[in-house]
Amino acid sequence: MNKTSSDGQLFQEEQQALLTAQSIATEDRYQANELLPAMLRLTEQYDKLLRLTRKIFRISDNQGKVLHQHQTEMQTLLDNANQGFLTFGPDLRVGRQFSAECSRIFQRNPAGVSILELMAPNGDEARELWRQRFADVFAATGEQTGTALKSIPSVVKIGALDIRVECKFIFHSIQVGEQPLLMMMLTDITEILKAEQEIRYLSFHDKLTGLFNRPYVEKAAQELINQARLPLSVIVADMNGLKITNDMFGHEQGDCLLAAMAEVLVASCRRSDIVARWGGDEFLVVLPDTDAEQCGQICDRILAACAAAPKTPIQLSAALGSATGGSELRGLSDLFSQAEDRMYQNKLERSSVVRSKLVADFLGDDPQLTERFFAYLAQRSPQATGKDSGV
Repeated sequence: MNKTSSDGQLFQEEQQALLTAQSIATEDRYQANELLPAMLRLTEQYDKLLRLTRKIFRISDNQGKVLHQHQTEMQTLLDNANQGFLTFGPDLRVGRQFSAECSRIFQRNPAGVSILELMAPNGDEARELWRQRFADVFAATGEQTGTALKSIPSVVKIGALDIRVECKFIFHSIQVGEQPLLMMMLTDITEILKAEQEIRYLSFHDKLTGLFNRPYVEKAAQELINQARLPLSVIVADMNGLKITNDMFGHEQGDCLLAAMAEVLVASCRRSDIVARWGGDEFLVVLPDTDAEQCGQICDRILAACAAAPKTPIQLSAALGSATGGSELRGLSDLFSQAEDRMYQNKLERSSVVRSKLVADFLGDDPQLTERFFAYLAQRSPQATGKDSGV
């Protein structure tokens, strides 16, 4: 209520009564009345009382406005904090005051709703667990309160959201008739957890192929050795044709070739094996509990799968080298060096065959592809580049 309404309406009758009394006291017929002095004192005191009442009302009205403004500002602050705030007592019913984020998290207005229904909407068993936790919290006293609060899960799943939960008492008195009040703070950390999960994934995986990367292999291989998952075998695979694919078709097609090689390796190995992209066009497979004969069989499966794979845009092929270690094995480096040396030897021995297959892929039924291939060779000729040509 504003000043005009308070002075002009709320105290209108009182002001009129005062004016009437003051007017009567001035009439001649009452001047000799022995009660007139008392009447004058009464009207004077009533005038003072009315003025004081007006002042108090205005102060109270202004304080109410300020309080309402503060409440509005606080509610606005909470609603824009991207954090849920709500309170409830031993009856577990959410109070009328809560932040807007609570409505988004719970997909409903939580006022008056049981906190059990909000935290566990889909199961009586989970709801009962929450009920017991809150019962312990409200029953706790002294140092037990902190222990009881710690029993409330710090992160919960509400619908598709991951929510961090914090609880604290904002009023917890032992006086008779006073009820404790628990404030719950809810923070949506869904995107944070997704980002953390992606960071963890990328720290141990190759982004292009989805295979494990070198840091993961080095960590996991040593754990396998420590666990005596022996004999331990490794396969080093160097994919053929990546450079010419990148040069002729672009790196996007080269990436497709790498991804296809990754699929072949995963399909040719067992679930217990570790398939990794070691770098560039080189891959590594770590095979626990695998002797040299079993390792050779897996190599054969890889080569057969490459030969059966569709061209992307050339036929998949790779030079392979393997090595196996037993109880004498102390680390991955020696085993990897042996396998890599054998891979390079295999690559050298089969270079002419690989080159012929690559040429055959380009000299097929597609005239445009053939023309592009000869143009590529011309650009890489010794006369054009000053280097030995090669594909």
